[in-house]
Amino acid sequence: MVLRMLIFLILFQNLLGTQQARSFTELNENKDPGEDTKNWVDSWVAPDVVKHKFLYYISGYDYDGRPILVLPWGNWDTRTIVEKGGENVQNLEKYFDQLVQRILRGAFTRPSNNETEDIPVSDELVVIVDFDDLNLRQITLPENFRFLVKNVAKINLCFEKIAYGFAINVNSVAAQMMEVVRPTLARFLEKVNVYGTITSFWKPILLKTLPADQLHPAYGGPKDFRPVKVYG
Repeated sequence: MVLRMLIFLILFQNLLGTQQARSFTELNENKDPGEDTKNWVDSWVAPDVVKHKFLYYISGYDYDGRPILVLPWGNWDTRTIVEKGGENVQNLEKYFDQLVQRILRGAFTRPSNNETEDIPVSDELVVIVDFDDLNLRQITLPENFRFLVKNVAKINLCFEKIAYGFAINVNSVAAQMMEVVRPTLARFLEKVNVYGTITSFWKPILLKTLPADQLHPAYGGPKDFRPVKVYG
């Protein structure tokens, strides 16, 4: 209860001052994918301090050829960036925008070739959001909590591109934060099954739904697992 009240107070304090804020992605969500957007998404490279600490990856493909996008958000230490301030805050926000634009444009779609010609090509994807290691430090700085609410909510714009997904290792901090931002993430959460920190519960579900050899060992995959591509 104390944790929930703390989060609500921080959220209320910060959202009052950001009602008019609109991200690059939000400003472009109803536009045709013009050349300017295409160019920056393909060519922009985040500085090392961002890309090396905020990794995400395509682990493989599901049984219908959809890419499996893994977002280890629990390990994303946004607070360190936000506390220091400066241009890297804008770079990290642009990094979120780039991720969203990649999803919207189908950039993770499995390439068609002779080996995969019998597997249907889909611009939908599967998402695994891993909140492992998320802690109170990330949400007790008001500026960082505002940053998280604003930028994590952008994933809601990708609702139609997500076939299904899993939120795993949802500890008490993650659960309370998700409850607070649920109205903002409503469409996204309709596609995602939420599981706690008991791996013996959610791991068999992942292995029943997704090919084991397409998953990281932490999710039940083989020890010699290699992701298709790591971004960052």
